[in-house]
Amino acid sequence: MTSFIWASYAGLWSIYKSGTELAGLSSIPEWKKIANHLTSGIPDQGGIDLKVITSKPWSNHQATYTNFILTQGAILYEEWTGRLAESTATTGKKVKAETYQFPSGTTSNKYINWSALDSSGAIATSPFLVSEVQPKLLTAHAKNITNLDALLKWYRYFKELRNSIAHHGGEASQRAIDAYIAASAVTLGSAGMSRDLTSSAPVLGKQVYIPLADAVLFLGLIQRLAFAFDAKYCTTNHAEVDIKARIQFAAKKNPPPIEATAQKKQAWIKNFLNHKANITVASIHNAEHWLKTNGLVNIR
Repeated sequence: MTSFIWASYAGLWSIYKSGTELAGLSSIPEWKKIANHLTSGIPDQGGIDLKVITSKPWSNHQATYTNFILTQGAILYEEWTGRLAESTATTGKKVKAETYQFPSGTTSNKYINWSALDSSGAIATSPFLVSEVQPKLLTAHAKNITNLDALLKWYRYFKELRNSIAHHGGEASQRAIDAYIAASAVTLGSAGMSRDLTSSAPVLGKQVYIPLADAVLFLGLIQRLAFAFDAKYCTTNHAEVDIKARIQFAAKKNPPPIEATAQKKQAWIKNFLNHKANITVASIHNAEHWLKTNGLVNIR
C-alpha cells in the first residue's frame, strides 16, 4: 500500500508541476490539450480536470493524501483484526475486532480485551504450531510484542485524528487530545518505529495538522501491530486449519515426489514449506511427521 501511495503521489506531482509550467506559457491555457499531452499513453485512464488540480496549492493535495492514508490505514487494520477475531474465537468470550484495537486493560461490555483473553488461557491451540512455528515468530517480532501497548496507544491517536478530520470538520476533539496524551508517554521511536512524529500536539477545537510524512508512519505502525499479534496468536486451532488448507493448495501445484532418500525428502519438505507454503518450522523431522499424520504430504 505504501508503494502504491508514493507512486500515485509522485504521478500527481509530475502532472501538477508540468501542467502549471505549460499553462504559464499562455495567457489563455488550453487545458484539455495540456492534459491530453501529459497523460498520453496511459492505459485505461479516466478524465482529469487539470485546471482544478493546478488551481489548488500543493499543500491541499498533500492533505488529501494524508486523509486517505489515515482512513485507509484504519479500515485495513479494522478488517485485519476482524479476521484475527475469527481465528481466535473462544467459547464464552466476546472476541471481536475491537479486542485487538485497544491497549491492555481496556474494558467493555461489548468485547474482551486481548490482555484479558491472554490471562484467561482459554484459546485452544495447536501443539504443532506452538512448538514448530511460533518460536521463530516470537523471536523475530519480540520488540513489537514488547511494545504492543505503546503501539496501540499511538494507533488510537492516529484513529482519533482521522475521526477529527472526518467527523469534526478537521477540529481536534477531546478524544484526540486524550489519545495524544496517552500515546506520547512513549515516543514512536522508543516503540520501535524508525522515527518520531514531527507534528506537534493537537489543540482542542483547533484544526489538526499532520504532515504526509507523519501519516505514513501510521502504515508502518499497523504493520508492526499485525506482526506482533500474528506471532502471539498464530497457534490457534483455526490457524492450523488455515495452514493445512494452504499446504493442500500448494501441494496440488507442486506435487511431492513419490519416493526419495531421507536427505532429499527433508530437503524437499524444507523448500516446499519455506517457499511454497510460506511456513518456517523449527524441525523438519517433526514437520514431516505432522504432514504425514494429517495426510498432507507423504513421501516414501
